[in-house]
Amino acid sequence: MLGIGPGDSAVHNSGVAPATLAELEEYVNTVRSLHTTGRATYHGDAVALEWWGGDPVPIIMSAHGPRSLRLAGRIADGVVVGLGLGDTTREFAAEQIAEGARQAGRDPSEVDVWYLSYFNIAESADEAAKQIGSVLAVGGNLLARSAGRSVIPDRLRGAFDGWQIATRTFDTLTVPAAHPMPT
Repeated sequence: MLGIGPGDSAVHNSGVAPATLAELEEYVNTVRSLHTTGRATYHGDAVALEWWGGDPVPIIMSAHGPRSLRLAGRIADGVVVGLGLGDTTREFAAEQIAEGARQAGRDPSEVDVWYLSYFNIAESADEAAKQIGSVLAVGGNLLARSAGRSVIPDRLRGAFDGWQIATRTFDTLTVPAAHPMPT
């Protein structure tokens, strides 16, 4: 399988901007076409994959906000949802993915949906936060900056905003004590 996303945290520290959703869609459609027909057009140029004779590679897309969830429903075989595991977030994600699938004339049940969760088990909360802090910083920043922030409960929005500011540079290896991860 091919796991793909716009490259937010993967490109942030290198100073490269993430791909737009339009760029991501063009790329995914190119890869899919290459694996099904051996031919595609990418940025207006013809490309070919002469040696490929296998089955199409399943494409799994990472998605957080409503537009990326709908895009995943339209073009991906599966989606990894990074919004959390609560009922509200799962319902929100399912609605967006299904809408995208229907837009493409696809059966929403044919899109595999996986949920990304961040947790750690340790002797103490401080030790757990220390061990998983950088992952929480990336995930929290992505959620707080994406349109997916609409699923953050109002009672936690202020804490998320402060936490995002404190971890914005992605070089924090622990969750700052002044802005602990909301619970």
